Amino acid sequence: MRTMFGPLKATVAVALVATVLAWPAFLFAANSPVNGQSVATPEPVVGFWYIKLTAEGNVPGPPDGTIIDWGLQQFHSDGTEILNSGSGPKRFCLGVWAKGNGPSTYELNHFPLDFPDATTLHIMNLREKFSLSQNHNSMTGTFTVDVYDAGGKLLQHVAGDVEGHRLTIGSSVQDILPPTH
Repeated sequence: MRTMFGPLKATVAVALVATVLAWPAFLFAANSPVNGQSVATPEPVVGFWYIKLTAEGNVPGPPDGTIIDWGLQQFHSDGTEILNSGSGPKRFCLGVWAKGNGPSTYELNHFPLDFPDATTLHIMNLREKFSLSQNHNSMTGTFTVDVYDAGGKLLQHVAGDVEGHRLTIGSSVQDILPPTH
């Protein structure tokens, strides 16, 4: 009887060690991308976007329809965001986003740094409130941009509309061309 339990103990011990060693791999696989999608479904805003900010209702200020900025924007699942700006001397700027109060609504708090010349720094605060379309492939909403000097004095306030569309593996350069109006 004793000889029969020896191999059984060894088999159970090997199975237990294999299970313990495999558990981290199982956890990693459960949280790894599958066909480009996370197993845990992220917020629908997460992804790559083309956006355009258009002035609206600024008196005094830029006339309605003036393109304030446009570019390529990424929303990450950790609540951070990055914008590759297509206008002005600023290029990459960073922000944070959070889910809004309604379904498929979001808010963004974003801080571009602008250097209009070699010795001047403008600190900007871009805030957006937007909603995704039902299919989550386009967005519309509003924005404000406050421009401050390096000492924190407000220099300009601009408001308007934000719109965008999702970019995918099938997007082409035609989907990201600068706005014409």
